[in-house]
Amino acid sequence: MSVQTRLNVLDLYLDTENPRHEIIRDQEQIIEHLIKNEKITTLARDIAENGQSPLDRIGVIKDDKGRYVVVEGNRRVCATILLNDPARSPSGYKKYFDRLVHNSNAPSEVDVVLFDDRQEADIWVERRHEGSQEGKGTQQWDANQKTRHNTRRNKADSNALALSVLDYAVSHGFIDKSDNERVLTTASRYLGNPYFRKTLGIASKRSESDIVLEVPENEFEQVIERFISDLVAEGGPVHSRTNKEDWENYSKQLVSNGIAPRTKIKPKKLTEIEQKGKPLKSSKKRTMDPSNRPYLFKNGLGVSIKNTILARVYNDIKKLRIDEHPLAVTLLVRAFLENIYILYVEKATGIAPSAGSKTHMILGDVIKQIESSGKSLTKGQKNSLAALKQIQSDSDKTLSPKSLGANAHAGIYPEHKPVTIAWDNIENIVVFLLEEIS
Repeated sequence: MSVQTRLNVLDLYLDTENPRHEIIRDQEQIIEHLIKNEKITTLARDIAENGQSPLDRIGVIKDDKGRYVVVEGNRRVCATILLNDPARSPSGYKKYFDRLVHNSNAPSEVDVVLFDDRQEADIWVERRHEGSQEGKGTQQWDANQKTRHNTRRNKADSNALALSVLDYAVSHGFIDKSDNERVLTTASRYLGNPYFRKTLGIASKRSESDIVLEVPENEFEQVIERFISDLVAEGGPVHSRTNKEDWENYSKQLVSNGIAPRTKIKPKKLTEIEQKGKPLKSSKKRTMDPSNRPYLFKNGLGVSIKNTILARVYNDIKKLRIDEHPLAVTLLVRAFLENIYILYVEKATGIAPSAGSKTHMILGDVIKQIESSGKSLTKGQKNSLAALKQIQSDSDKTLSPKSLGANAHAGIYPEHKPVTIAWDNIENIVVFLLEEIS
């Protein structure tokens, strides 16, 4: 059973079996290894300036000679030993530790937990050093949490402005809070560019958490809504693999599309801006309608497409905004679906549909093959199959072969919302077909 006590740091022995190195029997050699490989000098400076962390205890066991051996906290103990006895420093480091000793806050005694044996200690050592372990171990802060902590302490953080902009977007219903961590780094890259910040009307620096605007809030709201929709969309124009030229080209696109703010005001914090002489009212969070999303696919299809042509069509659909180009996207969807139908029938029967076969007939064969295949479908796939049957039997349905043909001949101009709704209804079974083809 473990016991808490306090020991003189110079009475502690570093662990010869520390996982940070191979077995080393000599204490001075362990010190040398830790200094050269485990950033002990930086840790020692921190301890000299701030003392040992009151949140941590040292874990020790007694060896067969009755010596106290450190099984948890070897880096901290090594640094503290040298702050109490700089003469034990390896060659080339003694002057460094001699300087740290002056005005040092390093303790001569440390709080320890004495375990009966190494096995008893191991369970707690593993909790500290093997990551989250599904919540059992130490959970590191994600980028958002680090930035929030730094902001609270008024410490500069390169993600501070990006996090504030994302929080603003969450409060306005432009993005779900759960997506913040996924897109924070990319948002920070764009907002780190002065040209892009100026395009948005932001006068703040990237490390400042206050959003200072030099444009009216309603114009800022408009451009942020577009930026966020492009940021979260799979295959959209805002992504992590970009550089300065990409950020500035995207900025110019926002200007040319009339989305970037145009009106200039005296710089003020977002919370202080007044519009038309009245205080800015806090925006009420809007419930997002998923069918109004800017791109057809919500998060991609999550399937590897082996067919080269099909993969290219898929990538084109991902990149094109359906809210701006509904006809172009719908024409691509027609090509995408027709090729999937043909490839699936060929895979299922071994025979490709004959040239000139009507698409609605091929789709009928697709449905027949799915139902006769004996494959077990999920509930979502069964619902999607039912929607596919409706598309095959009702020529007036949005994604029916007849409607898609009318789009191609400009007989009907599609509206983006009905197309996204119709796509969502059949997406699960389309993914099933793609998996079968692959």
